[in-house]
Amino acid sequence: YKFDVALAASPVLFGDTVILQCDELDKQSRIVAFDKKTGDVKWEAPRPNVGFAHSTPVVADVGGKKQLLVAASNALQGLDPDSGKILWTCSASGDTVSP
Repeated sequence: YKFDVALAASPVLFGDTVILQCDELDKQSRIVAFDKKTGDVKWEAPRPNVGFAHSTPVVADVGGKKQLLVAASNALQGLDPDSGKILWTCSASGDTVSP
């Protein structure tokens, strides 16, 4: 693993899924979702174009649908928390705070 300092995001519980933001250096960033009972990986969403982050994602209701809002040092993203599919992304520079 190539973290700039260390993994700092807290896990997010979404139904029967535990979601962890694992942003690293060298384009290795990703979000990983685990089954909360078995620990099996349910989905993994690579994020090669975002920088590191030290923030915890937030599940929000956006237009009647759940989205996982994720920040990084150079981007903001909305993901489908059921599948990990990136729904939208935009550039955003600065410190990485929780959305």
